[in-house]
Amino acid sequence: MTFANLFNFFSELSLNFRHSYQGKVIVWILLIYCIIMAICILKLFLKHSSMLDYTTHGCKKDKRIEKEKEKTAKLPIGTWEKINTKLNSVNPNDWKIAVIEADKTLDESLKTAGIAGGTEGERLKNIVGADIGDNLNNVWNAHKIRNSIVHDSAFELANDVARKTVRILEDASKAVQ
Repeated sequence: MTFANLFNFFSELSLNFRHSYQGKVIVWILLIYCIIMAICILKLFLKHSSMLDYTTHGCKKDKRIEKEKEKTAKLPIGTWEKINTKLNSVNPNDWKIAVIEADKTLDESLKTAGIAGGTEGERLKNIVGADIGDNLNNVWNAHKIRNSIVHDSAFELANDVARKTVRILEDASKAVQ
């Protein structure tokens, strides 16, 4: 049997198969299978958008950095006014909340300034004294007061200490920005 005869044999077999009922069923099944696979691949790309980065850019974009940038956007105007309003309250719990929020605001400022570290304590260790003036020790003490508030439910905070702590944290936050 020559190559030409073999080719003709398979051509006739294929032609007969395509026009038969079984051939048409198999063609439709394969067509439906291809459509389902295309939908699955599309869903996979939508669910795992980083795959799109691999295919278009040849590498994966770091989503964590993008989220960090969104989080560390400029602080809304009036943040310190809200904190100082809590200090004017007669409720000692509001003073504690003011200190905690002031410390959190300083941490956001440190992140925005690009100070490296996973926690605020690590960022404070990585800060240069010139970044926040000569108040680095005072900032550490203010952060320790915040930690005492958070971790010790019996911690008593006087209003004058709360005001001084918030003022230190506010000055440091503004110096970093």
